[in-house]
Amino acid sequence: MTKQKEQTLINDIKLKGNIPSHVAIIMDGNRRWARQQGLDIQDGHIKGALKIEEIIDAAMEINVKMLTLYAFSSENWNRNKIEVEYLISILKEYLDSEYINKLIFKNVKLLAIGDINKFDNNIVERIKEIEKKTCNNTDLTLCLTLSYSGREEIIRMVRLISEQVKSGLLNIEEINENVVNQNMYLNQYTHPDLIIRSGGEKRISNFLLWYIAYSELYFTDKMWPDLNKIDFLTAIADYQLRERRYGSI
Repeated sequence: MTKQKEQTLINDIKLKGNIPSHVAIIMDGNRRWARQQGLDIQDGHIKGALKIEEIIDAAMEINVKMLTLYAFSSENWNRNKIEVEYLISILKEYLDSEYINKLIFKNVKLLAIGDINKFDNNIVERIKEIEKKTCNNTDLTLCLTLSYSGREEIIRMVRLISEQVKSGLLNIEEINENVVNQNMYLNQYTHPDLIIRSGGEKRISNFLLWYIAYSELYFTDKMWPDLNKIDFLTAIADYQLRERRYGSI
C-alpha cells in the first residue's frame, strides 16, 4: 500500500509540473528522536544518515535538479566533543562508503560548501576527490553544507569583494546583487525554491541566508530519522499548490 501511495504521489507531481528545481533540507531531530526511543544520541545520527539515501532517490524520481542538505553547521563544533567526533566519523564513513559509487553511477554531482578546511586533511582530500570525480554528472547536484554558517558565508563574501575593491578590480559603484551573488559559494546554481525543515521547529537556523529570500518554507513535526519518501513527496505537492510572487502582487 505504501509503494502504491508513493507512486500515486509521484505521478500526480509529474502531471502537475512546477516541480522545484532546487530543494534544501534542514535535517533536524536526530537527537530528540534518539531520546524518544530511549537510545543513545549516536543512534539518532546513524538513523538520520541512513535516511539520506531514501530522500535522494525520491528527489531524483521527480526530477529535482539540486538537493542541498544541512549536514554539519559551524555551530555543531560547539557540541559535546564525543558527539562531534561521532558526527565526523559518520561523515567520513559516508564519504568512504560504497554509496558514493552508487551516486556516481546514478549521475549525481557532489558538492560541499562551508569551511571544510576545519576537518581533517583526509576528509578534505576525499571531498575534493569526489567533487572532481563527479563534476560532469548532470542528473542531480547533491550539495552538503559542512562546517557551514549563513552569516559566515556573507562575511566571506564581504571580504572577497573588499579585496577586489582594494586591488582596483572593482569600483564600489559597481557592487550590486549580481556581484554579491558571484562571490557566494553557490554562484553557479539556482537558489532554493523550497526549504524543508523536519523536527517541528520553525526557524532557519543560519542556513543559506543569502539564497532563501524568496524560497517557500515547509515545516513538518516529524523528526528527521522518521521522515520518509511520502513525507518528502507531500512537501513537494504542497509547494506545487503555492503561487510564488517574488514580492510582486
